[in-house]
Amino acid sequence: MIPIRCSRSAAPDPLIPGAIAGEVLPFALGSAGLDVLFAVPLLASIFSGAAMTATSIGITANVPW
Repeated sequence: MIPIRCSRSAAPDPLIPGAIAGEVLPFALGSAGLDVLFAVPLLASIFSGAAMTATSIGITANVPW
């Protein structure tokens, strides 16, 4: 077995903020948007925000780079 050497870089990964935003924004905007704009009950708006987050992650995972 060949040992794998992991190096640490001094620079943070630039994709991390985008990945976090891709999870947080659909949930926050979907939940708060439905609750505030359309007066949907809180549980239903949280469920819709979670569905939007799952959709966003699924689309991102299927997009080839």
